[in-house]
Amino acid sequence: MLMSGEPLRHQGPYDFGSSDLFERVFDRGRALFLADTFNQLPDPATLFLHRKFMGTFMLCRRLRAKVDLGGILAAYL
Repeated sequence: MLMSGEPLRHQGPYDFGSSDLFERVFDRGRALFLADTFNQLPDPATLFLHRKFMGTFMLCRRLRAKVDLGGILAAYL
């Protein structure tokens, strides 16, 4: 979840088109799975929230979007 929140913590516009976040999350998840680190599934709400974050990230990446998410959400955080 910490890695998925990277675009929110970034100062200024986050460049989704040049980010390697998806690859890093994928590699980390695969390493944890292969190391038999997961002894139980995450809470479904956490799992689905992570899935929504990554789906939105992949769409922004395809669009090569540059978005200041921190600025947009600052009033709500």
